[in-house]
Amino acid sequence: MENLHSWIEPSYQVIYKIGDPDEGIVPLEFGFTPRQRAWYARVYHGVCHFPKFTDDGQIYPCGSDENLELHHIQPDGWTREQEPWQDPNETLGIYLCRPHHNGVLHPDIQEARDNYKYDQDSFSKAIAKHREAAARGEVFWNDEWDEMLRAIAEGAIERYMTEHPEDKYPVDVSWGKKDHPKEKKWYDFL
Repeated sequence: MENLHSWIEPSYQVIYKIGDPDEGIVPLEFGFTPRQRAWYARVYHGVCHFPKFTDDGQIYPCGSDENLELHHIQPDGWTREQEPWQDPNETLGIYLCRPHHNGVLHPDIQEARDNYKYDQDSFSKAIAKHREAAARGEVFWNDEWDEMLRAIAEGAIERYMTEHPEDKYPVDVSWGKKDHPKEKKWYDFL
């Protein structure tokens, strides 16, 4: 468990590099508190859970432990725009490696990452498109995997909660309070 702690702790502050390739810092898990990220790390054992398939149709997790990112199965910004009544603490997350997260689910963000060296506004432009799409109620991510990822997340969380009933999901009580409004950031629409 100590290795898992050392894996998640850096994501509290700096998080991954973008651009040249080691220039610029972007937070890794947007919309989840450090305690929530740590909780999800325990649920997913610090590995990517994007589904892979064997020739006989069996499903298993990717298993990569590099460049992990906590993915909102339904993006936080879209949920706040289209379902403002939704409790942010009920948002499902799943740890994915960057190639599966950005390469498969958010290809425009991967493109922004690839273009960042030449266009420092590439992320802002991609996020502006996300906001516009969310305001129109349009899905701006690859949603083909949503149902499967939701099932994987629900199964992993249920197993974890059965094995560790004492380790409850850390609720962020400041979300939704008028005196602690959650300010929208550019990365809310990832």
